[in-house]
Amino acid sequence: MTTEERIASISKQVDEVKSITAGNIDKVIEREMQIEKLEEKSKLLSQKIQNFKKIEIKEEIDEEILSESESTNDPEKIRKKIPPKVIIFIVLLVILILLTVILPLVFI
Repeated sequence: MTTEERIASISKQVDEVKSITAGNIDKVIEREMQIEKLEEKSKLLSQKIQNFKKIEIKEEIDEEILSESESTNDPEKIRKKIPPKVIIFIVLLVILILLTVILPLVFI
């Protein structure tokens, strides 16, 4: 192999490495943008949850549990009396956890 052939071969290899590196950098930038979008959505969801009337829900739960526990000791009846607001709060909390914990793991 002549010197010119070696230089051409090395130059070709360098060009391939540059191409692969550029592609990897583009993928990293795209992934970072997706993560930033998820973080933004997560923050918005977190704010909505915080704005949710937690105190009112807690009071409703406490009142219902107290009234139920006074009348009966059956846990199944107590569970059936969970207000819809609490169920919505739990669903929003689960979505928040998915957005902040599990989904970013997919992009790693």
